[in-house]
Amino acid sequence: MTRRAPESDHTPAPRVLHVVESWRPLPSGYASRSWWIVTGQRRLGISRPSVLVTSRQSTYGDAPPAPAAGIVLTALAPSATERRRRPNRPFFVDRVHLREAIVRTARVADARLIHVHWSSAIGCAAADAAQELGIALVAEVRFDLAGAMNAQLFRGRMAPAEAGLRRWFERHLKRADAVTAASEVLAGLLRRQGLRVTAVPNGVDADFLSACDAAAARRTAAPGGRVMLGTTSKMLRYEHLDAFFAVLRAVPETDATFVGDGPESSRLKALAQAFAPGRVTFTGRVPAEKIPDRLAAMDLFLVPRENETITRFAGPIKVVEAMAAGRCVVGSAVGETVSLLAGGRGVLVPPGNVAPLVHAVQTLAADPDRRGRLGAAARAYARDTLAGDALLQRYAGVYARAMRGRPVNPPHERNR
Repeated sequence: MTRRAPESDHTPAPRVLHVVESWRPLPSGYASRSWWIVTGQRRLGISRPSVLVTSRQSTYGDAPPAPAAGIVLTALAPSATERRRRPNRPFFVDRVHLREAIVRTARVADARLIHVHWSSAIGCAAADAAQELGIALVAEVRFDLAGAMNAQLFRGRMAPAEAGLRRWFERHLKRADAVTAASEVLAGLLRRQGLRVTAVPNGVDADFLSACDAAAARRTAAPGGRVMLGTTSKMLRYEHLDAFFAVLRAVPETDATFVGDGPESSRLKALAQAFAPGRVTFTGRVPAEKIPDRLAAMDLFLVPRENETITRFAGPIKVVEAMAAGRCVVGSAVGETVSLLAGGRGVLVPPGNVAPLVHAVQTLAADPDRRGRLGAAARAYARDTLAGDALLQRYAGVYARAMRGRPVNPPHERNR
């Protein structure tokens, strides 16, 4: 097959089909990152994007994907096979159904590149579609799926099998023209597999920063000098949210808010009733646009993660958003949280040991001035480093490398 380089450095931005697992209004970090990437690329002229939201959106509720200005959005309904299997396998993906949808949508959008935002069957379906269409594929890895499965389902007992699981879940990366990762530490893990990876860490856009400013202006102080602890979470085991209750017992002037939902939700509610009745609020899932208000109500944002593979190679977007909201963050020293909170932008504590977390909260609960200084430093870093367009501009180079040498007239255009 003849391959040609671009004729000019001034070619129009490529038409890119983004295949996303989920989309707003879901409050998950994955949906937020996809929104940030797609809307930011359009604003900056990095690509002319369109979006295909997989049928996994429906597993999180009935809310349809939210429109984004100037972006064509296609929501894929579950196939008959998915409807039959998902009662027992909620996140099952019909790879053939998704591949066919990607091919149709890419043709309508005249896409020259597919950017898939998820791994496993979704990544494989995108790789199949790109091969059928003869266009470039950029594959993005958000988190270590093998590590997450071992931590949540097998409680760390399957560590020897993680490498094999990882190769299976990420097998489509070998077929991609370029690979990106959502953190520097995750990119390092993938490079051990011999892959060339570009890290594009999590960031926030100007709209989120403005919403956080407005939410902070609306905030009123808690009565009686009480200190609100909080987090946003999918409530998975490796988040170690049980640690909140040790803190609540040791620091009686604190209350807590859990924003989100997930597998550990019922157990955590039972613990709250037993050990801190009346002091804990569970909001459940809230729309993405309400997250700044929830963050503004927190005095201390806690991220007490365990030391697992999934956490060692993660860059939690929840930490980035809390920093953007000017919250004082106390987090376990694992993964990219270490670099995010370094330099006086938060407080790091050893993972897996509740005592240092309790001590940090006791100290900060009694020192509102220090909380304010740490929150201000976090906010400044988010504004100057994590909200800059330079992060998103990395995709321009990724796309150029992926498309370099691809045929000018891909097969799906020649066969019309």
